[in-house]
Amino acid sequence: MNVKIFEGFGHVLYEVTFALIPLLIFFLFFQFFVLKLPFKKLLDIFKGMFLTFWGLAFFLQGVHVGFLPAGEMVGTILG
Repeated sequence: MNVKIFEGFGHVLYEVTFALIPLLIFFLFFQFFVLKLPFKKLLDIFKGMFLTFWGLAFFLQGVHVGFLPAGEMVGTILG
């Protein structure tokens, strides 16, 4: 069994980017018009968003590599 861990990772990065962009836009809108947080807090939030991006990307890549093939095999056998 030959598993290519990072095959399709670019597509996963694309999906994660489009999942997080609305959250970033929503936050920036409220930051400029309502919250007006200090720069240090804003920097901490952006660090968290960066870590969220990579965490979600690696998690979804693991799902694509590990769980989806197993689910397809179970579905084929049961079907």
